[in-house]
Amino acid sequence: MNEADTGNPNQAGEQVFIKSAEQAEAMMPTIPFLNLFQIWDSWPRPVGTIPCRASLDPIDLKACLPNLIFVERLSDGDFYYRVAGGHIVSSAEFEPTGKRISEFPNFIQTEPIAGALNSVLERSLPRFEILSGVIFDKRWKTYSRLLLPLARDDGTPTYVLGCIVGAESERSYGLAEHME
Repeated sequence: MNEADTGNPNQAGEQVFIKSAEQAEAMMPTIPFLNLFQIWDSWPRPVGTIPCRASLDPIDLKACLPNLIFVERLSDGDFYYRVAGGHIVSSAEFEPTGKRISEFPNFIQTEPIAGALNSVLERSLPRFEILSGVIFDKRWKTYSRLLLPLARDDGTPTYVLGCIVGAESERSYGLAEHME
């Protein structure tokens, strides 16, 4: 996988850590990724930090809910899925809500998922990527993922708010041209 600090992922396997709203606007398809990024970016926070979980208002996220994940890194390093939207659950044929990554079925490769979540929290930067591979339903798919870090009230990066959209869902959002 190619990891870059700047740029525009335009093919599977590329990822970018987003450092500004301008960069996000230039690289992400408008719906739902840019909308979610703009909501996250608008939440109050001290300069140079990431928003706190307390800033999260589900009403703000209504349009993204089917493709949303909300994950917490636990003190033992495992990740706990607090929420997984309906499109994610139906694609996965598995309900991750209320489960640790270590409890996921064997057919789900958890190391790359945990690695992506950890990288967002360690860098305190959003991450956008286009991925291809055999995923949850055991079929080859291309999908895009935006991961946004959130902190505890004490400022410790602990939570990841994300949006995952598969190529089939993207067609319904009018994003197919960004995924071909």
